[in-house]
Amino acid sequence: NLSPELSHILEFGYSYFAEKISGNLSPYYRHTNNVIQNFTGINDTTNVAYTTFENIGSNDALGLNAYGSVTPFKRWTVRGSANVFYIQQVGEFNNNKLFNDGVQYNFNLTSSLDFGKGYSAEFWGTINSKRVSLQGTVPSFSMMSVGGKKEIWKKQGSFGVNIFNPFQHYLK
Repeated sequence: NLSPELSHILEFGYSYFAEKISGNLSPYYRHTNNVIQNFTGINDTTNVAYTTFENIGSNDALGLNAYGSVTPFKRWTVRGSANVFYIQQVGEFNNNKLFNDGVQYNFNLTSSLDFGKGYSAEFWGTINSKRVSLQGTVPSFSMMSVGGKKEIWKKQGSFGVNIFNPFQHYLK
């Protein structure tokens, strides 16, 4: 039976708003108890590997979150965010003391362009670093999407086409 994760967060934020630009900068500290992670172990009687989710321990994270939005032209908006933090994890599983730490980050970028008469296009992308776990790391990943849409029925609906990860073949 899993218990809920319990987090204590201290965060400060500074926001800026102007006609064509806005942003937010937030340093933070987060402590989480009852951290839920997947854990792979070996069954002692069958020697078969298994994976389960467990409340393994606690973690502490110290980081910086930033967000920004700019409208370079009337019909074009670019938004982005970044989150960079140092994380330290401690825990115990099957009477084994566990520890791991490292730097993690994620970046997001969205750009939308309104062509008028209900036509628009959008680009979206995200990059995530490898994730620190008590058994090592979880691989990094990235995704992107390019699409367009046409609003119909006086903006009560829309028809759109999106292509996800169109350049994935080149990202090895």
